[in-house]
Amino acid sequence: MALIVAIAFRQALTGFLGAIGGRVSKVSAFNVSIDLAAAKAPAATPLLDEIKSSTDQAQVSDSTRSMIEQAQSTVPADYAVIQLGTGDEWLTSRLYIAAVLMERMRGAKVLVFVERAAGVERRFVAVANIRQLRWQLATKYPWLESALVRALNAQMGGQDPRTAQMAWVTNDTGALEPYQAQNLVRQFVDQLQEKQLPPPTGLPVPPDWVQLPTYRERASWITHALLRQFVPDAAFNASITTRDDDTRAKRSRALLRCRSDFVAVVGEDGRFLSLLNRDKYLEEVAAHVGEEQEKTQA
Repeated sequence: MALIVAIAFRQALTGFLGAIGGRVSKVSAFNVSIDLAAAKAPAATPLLDEIKSSTDQAQVSDSTRSMIEQAQSTVPADYAVIQLGTGDEWLTSRLYIAAVLMERMRGAKVLVFVERAAGVERRFVAVANIRQLRWQLATKYPWLESALVRALNAQMGGQDPRTAQMAWVTNDTGALEPYQAQNLVRQFVDQLQEKQLPPPTGLPVPPDWVQLPTYRERASWITHALLRQFVPDAAFNASITTRDDDTRAKRSRALLRCRSDFVAVVGEDGRFLSLLNRDKYLEEVAAHVGEEQEKTQA
């Protein structure tokens, strides 16, 4: 689409890029977010953080309730931010179920990964397509899909499809009722855990398992390096860097050169600042260029 716009309307586009600077709104302390291009507000990460850090079955239940309440908001979210920290904050199992639920409950399209590195708290890592990520995790760790199927069966399997009347899906993204989603997460996590006291000192934890205070879970801690094993390289390059002396037209051109549907805006230190919806931006560019062309011809 960008190529077609550039070829067909190259003269009008040049003028538009200069003019659009006046329509750029301020985000934080600098001009980066273009009208109709900013991604919808992210799902609140503190609530997602609760599910990733739960340490026993009761806490999973309690934290999940809060997370689902947020997920049931009537306002869709394009993305959620996943804070990897230094690689000891998110488990593969929790990321998988978070991806499943955020797509179903909020219609989220991508997850933005950030980390704590080089003295930067929210250093950008990648923008991953949430649906693709879910299936990449399921391919690499097949037991995750098995756990989800068993969790779904635990809730829905008791109904006879020939006579069942209860509704499970509430909208066109597959959202569940809050209590159903809460039970789904509880059942899913339970399928992957072995409740036990910590093993004797020196006894190794089996591969693909993580030892937590009162149980162990079939999962791995997600580090930057591990993320690269199941997220495409393009996801790590889906960003533009903004500097204080950048012109607005320069930032617009940088966004147009990107090939990802969603593009992260990062500062000079690599800190994640915001997310732009490039498709919407291109639609806005095409519409304005078309209007300018019609005015010129008239």
